[in-house]
Amino acid sequence: VNGDAIEGFNHKATEVLGVTPSDHFQMFLDVFDPIAKKANRVWFTRGTEAHTGAASEDGIAKYYRACSVTREPLLAADAIHMKREGVPCAFAHHMPTTSREWLKATPMGTSLAQYQLARARGGHEPPRLLGLAHSHVCRVYRDESAGPAIVFVTPAWQGPTRYTHRLMIPTDVTVGAVLIDWGTLDGNGLPAVTPWTRSLKS
Repeated sequence: VNGDAIEGFNHKATEVLGVTPSDHFQMFLDVFDPIAKKANRVWFTRGTEAHTGAASEDGIAKYYRACSVTREPLLAADAIHMKREGVPCAFAHHMPTTSREWLKATPMGTSLAQYQLARARGGHEPPRLLGLAHSHVCRVYRDESAGPAIVFVTPAWQGPTRYTHRLMIPTDVTVGAVLIDWGTLDGNGLPAVTPWTRSLKS
């Protein structure tokens, strides 16, 4: 789960089903439980505190006995680095954002370049699969000059609030997830990355 597991009382929005974090936790458990029970392992990254509070995602990670990437067991992480089928991967919630439709690919490309450079300078393999989330606008971008490499942004979990409408031109919102199929690798060893989305009318 790549951050923002719950909405929280974000920007004092009241359009969600309830403004009590405990209600949001229960809704998350109702949605995620069937998925988690089928998974061999789960990981959590930390989202934005305006949504989730200071430590709520650590609590959810402990509840699901999530795989740890920190010295502390069962905690959510700011970033997750792993290698799967020989492919170095990185997952983190935060990324730059823009409300301009014609620039939506730019933060994805710059984030990929920044992650690859930072990891290389730190003596690590640069990621060839990068998963981000903060903009909550689902996109998949492939850069042939970067490995090649794939960067994707996971979609939102809910419809837009009044705060969203103040920031952006109203449009249909997609909710869902991104499926990474490690059983289907291309000629460069990268997995198939497929959005699973449903559209909500604004």
